[in-house]
Amino acid sequence: MSHSTSLAIVSSAVAGDGLERVARSASEALGHPVAVICPAPGTPVLWPAEAVPAARLDELAAAAEAIVRLLGEGPDWEAMLLASLLSNPETGIAGQEETYRLLIGVMLRDPSELEQLRDSTIAPLLAYDGEHDTELLVTLETFLARHGSTTETAEAMQLHRHTVGYRLSRVQEVSGLSPYESDGRERLSLGLKAAQILAAWDRLSQPG
Repeated sequence: MSHSTSLAIVSSAVAGDGLERVARSASEALGHPVAVICPAPGTPVLWPAEAVPAARLDELAAAAEAIVRLLGEGPDWEAMLLASLLSNPETGIAGQEETYRLLIGVMLRDPSELEQLRDSTIAPLLAYDGEHDTELLVTLETFLARHGSTTETAEAMQLHRHTVGYRLSRVQEVSGLSPYESDGRERLSLGLKAAQILAAWDRLSQPG
């Protein structure tokens, strides 16, 4: 929607022209029929009036009531967090949605649990990278995203396999968890996901 289009619609609403005028302005600006559904039970206002068959008006009214119920229940934080994570291509959420949902559920109940998971797994790596200007964390992320393949990690990062191997050895030394062993790899993977969810939560919680 262009700035001029949205301005035309908002101007009608601010001017107090009534819902029919708002619907008409929106319809003319957008070039297609518009239904204004009020945040209260009632018949929606349509423009043009004949755009929707009379038999469908009850469906639109029911939709309005559903919207009111959703608004009353407050924001769907799980959906908002998932959307935020999906908007970041580096998250790697595809195919792991269920794990992310479980961790989001934990965070919504008690954020300190996710903070503890992050702090006991990848926080030492983040601190080490910041102090020594290294890339242990990004190497680990790339390694996990490529199902534990050192060769694919080296290709993706344009590094020698020995360099990747050295970095992963440092990951184990710094974190105390081996990215080569299933238990260590799983803990590190969960720690990364916890950090991503907590970061998304911080973004969503910021005012404005």
